[in-house]
Amino acid sequence: MVRIKKPKIKVLYPADITTDQSYEIYAKYVHSFEVLSKDFDVEIVGRIKEDVFKKLYPNSLPYVYFFDSEIFSRNLSREEIDKAEQYVGLSFNYMFFSNQKRWYWLNKSGLDEKVARYVYAWQELLKDTDVIIPTLDNLFYMHTAERVAERMGIKVIKMIRGRLVNDSLIFWNINNQPIYYKSRSKEGIAEKFVDRTLKQKTNVKIDKTAINKTENLLFRFVNMPKKLFLLVEDKDRALDADIPSLLPKYIRLFSMGMRYLLYPSLHSLLFENSRKEDYFLFPLHYEWEAQLAYREPFINQLKLAKQISEILPRNTYLYIKVHPHWKNADQSFLEALNLKRQKNIRLIHPSENTTELIRNSLGVIILNSTVGYEALLLRKPLIVLGHEAYREVGIDVKDMNMLPRVLMSVKNGEYRVDTQNYHRFLRKYTSNIFSTDDPKKIASELKEVITWMLSRSE
Repeated sequence: MVRIKKPKIKVLYPADITTDQSYEIYAKYVHSFEVLSKDFDVEIVGRIKEDVFKKLYPNSLPYVYFFDSEIFSRNLSREEIDKAEQYVGLSFNYMFFSNQKRWYWLNKSGLDEKVARYVYAWQELLKDTDVIIPTLDNLFYMHTAERVAERMGIKVIKMIRGRLVNDSLIFWNINNQPIYYKSRSKEGIAEKFVDRTLKQKTNVKIDKTAINKTENLLFRFVNMPKKLFLLVEDKDRALDADIPSLLPKYIRLFSMGMRYLLYPSLHSLLFENSRKEDYFLFPLHYEWEAQLAYREPFINQLKLAKQISEILPRNTYLYIKVHPHWKNADQSFLEALNLKRQKNIRLIHPSENTTELIRNSLGVIILNSTVGYEALLLRKPLIVLGHEAYREVGIDVKDMNMLPRVLMSVKNGEYRVDTQNYHRFLRKYTSNIFSTDDPKKIASELKEVITWMLSRSE
């Protein structure tokens, strides 16, 4: 009897679990991978040691500790480092910057060797692998895995959470584009999102989520000394040079926490309410989330806002809506205050309803934001400056020199929204969204997308 070889799947588990909420989510993921192992050869690769992982998930799958590779036990030569950079085809500077962004320069010592170690470790770990599944998209060790997988011809399927509705998943490829496979899900998540968007009167769950974010911020800050101790104790991970990168993170967490406490009393200086006037809406991302730090690492939102304000039509304003969870605590107060001095910029209070701001605007300017989908549903012109998937249905501005004419065209009413095209795209995108409530459903969707990806030659 000929035994058919199962496709080999490697799941990239995150570095650690810092909140109870994260643990619950990843417990569902792991259970779904266990179900998936009936059809595929599934193995988990992680940065926590095997005994720790097994305590979290006693009946789990085969597990590989990333730092067991011999490459972490020796120094690399200059030639080996150069060869690793040539192999991935991207400068190590870029790879690290796109994950660490503002504080990457604080970790310069041994940085090249660190990146090269990751490259060689993944070359070894991904041999005979058919598909890798990163469960996050903005951790450096997952980023390097994706680059190596690309060079080795291995399929990459990213599991991205919460793009349109909370507690949902959608699969993306290595280029951060949705994978349009044929979903088995019939849950109507798209319809729920449409209904919420068109009928909501208040910012849904904003207050509750903001409280969770604040608690998470406090937890991470208090937990940081424990993480430092573990790194010192674990020589393998210390070799990975993560200790220097924790220092600026610690400073950032402290700074954000202080601003979060102070900003409510400073709102009267920074923020104002919307008015009956012509404006374009520009929603800000949380400065450190993957959408900005990982996918658009070279964009400074506040500088971009100032540039837009300099080319707006007369008697037209740029409404800047800060991220409601953080209330601008991730941005410098002085930078925000300087931006407010621009005569045609208004920093809109975080409590203002985003849907109503979209409804009353001339159009929406985005990098890559869920607000874009709301603009599509509300039939508003959508100006896309970033690399998000829905640039195909918005006004895709690849050159900033195009923007002045685009803004004037929209204000003059010369741009007409192709409603049919917008809704076709929305149905296409949301048809693959499914709930994370049931591990068996996650496994079913995973099986579907893996099978579909492996059947494709490109």
